[in-house]
Amino acid sequence: MNPIQTIQNILKAKAYSRKTHALNHSKKIILSGTPRGGSTWAYEVLLGEKGIGVWEPLHPVWLKKNGIQPNGNHDLYAPKDLSLPMLQDYLEQILYSGNLDGQNRFYPKKEHSLKRILGSEFIVFKFCRLGPLLPWFFKRFPFCVWHIVRNPYAVVSSQLRHPAWKFIHTQQAYRDNKNSFFPQYYESHYHITNALNHPEELLAAKWCMDLIPILDCEKSDKLYLSCYKELVENGIENFRRAYGFYGLSFDYCNKEQINMPSMTTRKGSNILDGKSPLTTYKKYLSQNQINRIQKVIDSFGLNSWEEIIQKHR
Repeated sequence: MNPIQTIQNILKAKAYSRKTHALNHSKKIILSGTPRGGSTWAYEVLLGEKGIGVWEPLHPVWLKKNGIQPNGNHDLYAPKDLSLPMLQDYLEQILYSGNLDGQNRFYPKKEHSLKRILGSEFIVFKFCRLGPLLPWFFKRFPFCVWHIVRNPYAVVSSQLRHPAWKFIHTQQAYRDNKNSFFPQYYESHYHITNALNHPEELLAAKWCMDLIPILDCEKSDKLYLSCYKELVENGIENFRRAYGFYGLSFDYCNKEQINMPSMTTRKGSNILDGKSPLTTYKKYLSQNQINRIQKVIDSFGLNSWEEIIQKHR
């Protein structure tokens, strides 16, 4: 890295920190979702004309690097009363002080410019692993959270095709959860997960166990739940509602991005061919795989998950 780039990075880091510290809580936008669940797309839309972003603070890479979960475990559920001082301190540093790694100061395909950082009016913290931590998070932090839930068939199909989940194709049982924050939660579902061995079943179980804590959250003005399907079918109206939930002007919205693929869209997705992304999974999942996923969802009592979300609002 040349000296000019080094100086620019230092200036950006200081600008992010000062901006994060200066913004009040209502200008700190917490976006939550599921891996491969549409949160990157929503992130790009939300950034709009006046926002800057923070990318995936709970990614296993950062949890491992900061000694929070040495093995980079993905199973993050924690009951609201559990003491996790290292995780809490880590998130406080990010949410209140803007102490970030350069790779977290992220805008699609590149970092924000210094001018954009200095002129920003709000900051979007994008998480795709916050869901199972929400009961714990809400007890400790004053922020509003928009959580997007995507069809489990679509999530599983996308994960099966993504290199980050390459391991799942050789995994023959649900992973050991002894190093998670709260192993008892996962142990309570062993009567389901111990019977699973197909990759799509293991991923579907993960989808279910991440969703259950969200549905267990008490109804609150701090939590806004929506389905990815709604955003696809009526993007303008539903993103307008999301902006309203955050108290932001919809004039800042990147409306053009609503009808565009996100930077993490994988080759083969319907949207790249001008078709609905809602049915991409049907090209890649066999009927047997769909049936196995459905059986897992039924086992967790989540066959009516969309109706449950509607009632939770």
